[in-house]
Formats: sequence, structure tokens, C-alpha cells
Amino acid sequence: MHYMRDGKNNLLYELQTGYCFSNDSSTITSSTGYADDAMIYTMSWEQIWKMHQWTLEFCRAHGFRISSKTRYFISSYEGTSDPRWLPGEDGQKISPLSPDTEFRYLGAYLSLNLSSKKQIQIMNNTIMNWRWRAIAQKIDPAMLASTVTEYLIPKIELGLLYAYGITEEMCNGWTRTIIHTLAHTAHMNKTTAKNISSQAFCRLANIPDVGLRMQTLRITEFFLLINSNNCQSGKTALASYVPSVTNPLIR
Repeated sequence: MHYMRDGKNNLLYELQTGYCFSNDSSTITSSTGYADDAMIYTMSWEQIWKMHQWTLEFCRAHGFRISSKTRYFISSYEGTSDPRWLPGEDGQKISPLSPDTEFRYLGAYLSLNLSSKKQIQIMNNTIMNWRWRAIAQKIDPAMLASTVTEYLIPKIELGLLYAYGITEEMCNGWTRTIIHTLAHTAHMNKTTAKNISSQAFCRLANIPDVGLRMQTLRITEFFLLINSNNCQSGKTALASYVPSVTNPLIR
């Protein structure tokens, strides 16, 4: 659902609204959306008020309603007494929230300041719950290995692709947890399991290394982004080469 004609002009107030990128003043993003989820972006309190008014008019004209799950974030949040609220339907107020508040959008938890603590916690809990069930139910090692690729990795893949703040240490820890769980169910000697090379074990067991899986996901996304006609960066200059990646965990 997009509310902006040409992605820029607010017809209700006859002016241009949206967020302008500092490294490309010609790129203005007013809204993004997928199905019934939509976001609007601006540079000032005055603009967000005007864009929200247009959103309300759009809903009234088309018989839509703004969900009670709507969240409103301000980068310069002034605390719970911040007076920059927005009018909702039926007279309720939509109060601003701090930029470090995490919200769920299209399956992933995000925040305005790019914090992903909740998403990382969910990923960690998913892996630990998998380990607990594997040990408690004494799952056959061969079958357990297949659950890594068919269940566990797909469950955390969204976080591997989009969560900020995932470190190499975290990925190594998750990989070791998976390895130790498989080794435990196979009754492998603890000393052997502790000293075995993670990459060697993953290769022999035919399971992904979590850190390498994240690199692959993000590099693939990067390639698609810069070579696509369907995004602003791809439109401005289709990539003829890709700069070398110095950080093994692409942010």
C-alpha cells in the first residue's frame, strides 16, 4: 500500500514529503509496503503529521482502518512526555516510541537504531530448545542431523539475514552447540567432541556452519540488490564489480 504519488508528493498539502538520504539528495523515500503492512518516513515532525493526515484520508476514502498494532518512532525521542503524538481513529492517540524499541515487521524484529537484541534472543532460544528436545527425546543422530538443515537453520535464517549485532563469536557458539548436541546423541567422547574442528565436523556431517551460512545469505542478498532494476541502488548503477569484503560477517 503506497500513499505517495511518484513516491514523493503529498497531494493533501501539495508539497513534497519523505525521507531524504544524506548521500543522495535525489533519493526520497516516502513509504514502503507489503500486502497490508506499510511504513511512512519523514525528516520532521511537521511532515509526519501531514503524511499521517493523508493516510487517514486514504483510509476513510477506501473503507480501511489503521491497525491498533501501529507503531510510531521518533529518532529524537524525548521520553514518555514527548508531545509529538499522532491522532488515531476513534479519537485515540498514537504516542511516539524511542528509536531502540524493537518491532516485528515481516517476520523479523527490527528497531530504528538498528538494534536486534530480541531477534538474537529468539535465535538463541530456538537453538537451545532444539538441543533440549534432541537430548530429552534421544533422537537418532542421523535423523537429528537432518533436522539441522530442514528445521533449525530455516527457523533462524531470517535473523541471520537481517539481524544487526550478530558477531563471529555468537555464530561460532551456535555452531559448537549444534556440534556438541550431535556428538552427545552419537555418544562421542567429550574430549574428542571438544577438540574436533567445527568446519571439519560440519563438512563430514553435511550440516551448515552458522557463520558461513550467514555470510552466504548476506553476500547473495548484496549481489541481488546491486544488480537489480527493482531497487533504487540497482537503478542508479548496475554493478560491474563487487568490492572485496574485509569483514567476514557482513553487516
